[in-house]
Amino acid sequence: MNFLNALKRVFSYLFKPENRQVLGFILFAALIVIILMQKSCNSNLRSELDVQKREAQRIKNNYEAEKDSVKHYKINDSIFRAERLGFVLTLSELNTNYKYLLAGFEDFKKNPPKVIINQPLLIRETIKEVPVTATVDPSGNGDFKFSIETNYADNNYRKLSGFMPYSSKFFNKADSVPVDYKKLPYAFTLNPGTGSFDLEQRINIKLGLFEDPKTKKIKVAVNTSYPGITFSGLEAYDILEEDLIKKQQKGGKRVWGVGFNIGYGANLNMQTNQVFFGPQMGVGLHYTPKWAQWGR
Repeated sequence: MNFLNALKRVFSYLFKPENRQVLGFILFAALIVIILMQKSCNSNLRSELDVQKREAQRIKNNYEAEKDSVKHYKINDSIFRAERLGFVLTLSELNTNYKYLLAGFEDFKKNPPKVIINQPLLIRETIKEVPVTATVDPSGNGDFKFSIETNYADNNYRKLSGFMPYSSKFFNKADSVPVDYKKLPYAFTLNPGTGSFDLEQRINIKLGLFEDPKTKKIKVAVNTSYPGITFSGLEAYDILEEDLIKKQQKGGKRVWGVGFNIGYGANLNMQTNQVFFGPQMGVGLHYTPKWAQWGR
């Protein structure tokens, strides 16, 4: 009964002719609240729809990346290019279906990965016209030595060197005097030993991960000026921390705050119950519920 009596007194006060301005102010404020609530609701619906669209696009892009293969071509006379579509994975997917990608990184369990790139490569070169020198001692033993250095663009190079020892033996075949080399009294054998080879290569590789702003597809591209390189596999995984992003966005909207306000609006004089419009300025504590907030 007390609540009903209080409600009757409020309505009686509001509907008095002299308090019409107060009633108008309350109705105006209520209209603003309804508009803000509708705006917030629409914004939330659009945000949810955007999330669903992005998720559907991500799944579609990952499917296309699964079917894609490594493409090799030259972008100019000295630079070779390899590229392939990449994947965008959530942390939950990485820890389940793609857990094998984390093999070898067990010591980084407390640090979620940002990007994982797998780029096995195959180098196929034919080295021609290698200068070889030979030495021999009085016993017929010696070695073959070779060394060659080739320089490429971007300070890439290849150095190949080594030697192969050998031993030889002459032995008496007959006591007669030969007429030609086939009838020489000596036969010759050459016994190769175990070789030693040194190969030093400097291969400069530039790797980039790029995202299409419209389709959100990511592509991994590798440039190198070292010839003969073929990427037998090229995979890139961009890790999406969607749970962390949602928490950050949600936590970024604060209800309470302190700030400086300036503007123009309606003011209520509590002594005279008069509503007047005019400029406003002040510093104070403000409360903005989350339903009255929209956007990021």
